[in-house]
Amino acid sequence: MREAHRLASSMQRAPMPLTGPLFKFALLQTSVDESYFFVCCHHIVIDGIGIGLICHRIAAVYSALAAGASIPPSFFGSLGDLIEYEAAYEASTDYLEDQAYWTKNIPPESESRYRLARAAAEHDGYESSGPVQLDPFVVDEARGCRRRWGCAGLR
Repeated sequence: MREAHRLASSMQRAPMPLTGPLFKFALLQTSVDESYFFVCCHHIVIDGIGIGLICHRIAAVYSALAAGASIPPSFFGSLGDLIEYEAAYEASTDYLEDQAYWTKNIPPESESRYRLARAAAEHDGYESSGPVQLDPFVVDEARGCRRRWGCAGLR
């Protein structure tokens, strides 16, 4: 168990440059009948909620396969479902109410960002970065996925 923790910690601490894999998965076997599934993803790819959804889905599929049962349908729907839900929300009065609330309660960009004071020479890691040139091949592949998944209306 200690070795599995050491390996997971080592993988988690290793730099994850944008030019390399942005996901790390490992199955760490600690005994004949015990294993731990390790997932580490770059924050640019997924947030805490998303990783929870993915791990829940992996567990559901694994449990079904281990029990010899049918794999259950995904509880979070398809990408098309998400797009339909977002479009309906943006057309709703809830959206307008939420927009009014956040507009009132978050200062515009020209005002203070309410961050902690820092030393003059200290770099602010949250400053905007320069533009990034995306690989045209990757952009074309993303557009192809968009069409295949029925999301052609997105830009």
